[in-house]
Amino acid sequence: MEVQPVKEKELKFTNSWWNNFNVNTNNFTSHHVNSKAFSSSQVDYIRTLVENIIKKVTKNKDRQNFLRIWSDGKYEKNPSSFFAKHSIQIDETIHDWKIRSFQNKEFGLFLNYAETHCEELSSFLSQCIQPYSEQYGIPTNGISSTIILGDYGWTPLGVHRDRLAEYIVHFHLGPGDKDIYVWNQEQAKKLGFKHGEKVNDFDQYLKNYSKKYSFSTGDIFSMPGKCVHIGNTNSFSIGLVLEFNGLTEKELLDNMWYRIGKELFSSNYIGQKAKILSPYREDNHEEQITEIQKGIKYHNIDTKNTLDKAFKNKFKDHTYKLLSNNGFTMPPHINKKQSLSKFKKLSSNSNIKITSNRKILFYTDNKHIITYIRGEKISLKQHKGIIPFFNSLNKEKEICIANLKTHFFNDWSDDAINKLIYLLYKYKGIQFQL
Repeated sequence: MEVQPVKEKELKFTNSWWNNFNVNTNNFTSHHVNSKAFSSSQVDYIRTLVENIIKKVTKNKDRQNFLRIWSDGKYEKNPSSFFAKHSIQIDETIHDWKIRSFQNKEFGLFLNYAETHCEELSSFLSQCIQPYSEQYGIPTNGISSTIILGDYGWTPLGVHRDRLAEYIVHFHLGPGDKDIYVWNQEQAKKLGFKHGEKVNDFDQYLKNYSKKYSFSTGDIFSMPGKCVHIGNTNSFSIGLVLEFNGLTEKELLDNMWYRIGKELFSSNYIGQKAKILSPYREDNHEEQITEIQKGIKYHNIDTKNTLDKAFKNKFKDHTYKLLSNNGFTMPPHINKKQSLSKFKKLSSNSNIKITSNRKILFYTDNKHIITYIRGEKISLKQHKGIIPFFNSLNKEKEICIANLKTHFFNDWSDDAINKLIYLLYKYKGIQFQL
């Protein structure tokens, strides 16, 4: 299905728009419905992108890690088998496919990290959030998007609460309307709600709901993650949810220490036959500890100094990955076979340039240049031409491949230059024109 890009001038997401949004949501702490926030052309554009993503994902098992499906009230554990039985035709809409395949049965599909499957969607969302991120910054765990579609009635997750530091912005693409029922913390506590549980028997909740929000095609509904809620979608609709993924201090520290542990400690048993530990007894547990310690491999451990340095490095990694990907939590999906096939079409006369709204971030570390491309981290051996090359790309200059050797890499072979270009292209850090 052809996609006609929305002209930048049509976008309403300016500094002023985000300032008003910030006021209306009380600094991202309350609910709000922004009626007719999208023009009809924007709705059609995003809906087409969403439908193309769903068709792509349903045909490719490697893309289904974050896909959840409910059919006739039943959770489908194997998406690949499900779509082998219910394939979507290339020329039909998702709504037409749903009617053809399931008729009046309830159906729901949730796909997390939707932007990783589509450069056009990623670029569009980047344009939307760029004024916000420039003014307010990037959430501590980045931004992601989720596709929610179907006519599944009550949300299959039941009455639930999202993460405390999360804030969702729901772009409603219709055609059906949607209702959200919300309860504040005090009301939910009185009703016996416990964080982490999903309540499916919620008659009592509905009799005592705090507020009902209704929205339709082109509207934006926003909600803080701390709110207990449930949605109701009786007629088929598509929603694209933008998630601002904040972190509490504890969540960030837990995340960092987990990564640090993986870096500082590893197992000497890697590659060896798995050894089953004998049961613990009061008289042998110290022997067990000694035995287990033999399997720990330490990496440059110097107590506090090492841990402080490791924490700073991991936090820098975390931040640079987000910033290099314009704030998105996950790197784009990589299809190595497809990337290599397109890359082979390049010639010395082809021009390359940085991917729109992105930057390659880097810093030097001993003999290496630690480089961040669209959320991926790679280490390159230092060379005098690499940083000037990256700086030129970051200035959004088009560079002819034939000029790379003259301007940056006069002591490199053509093969070495091509490997660097392919690395940048594989991770979707650059675009090219044949």
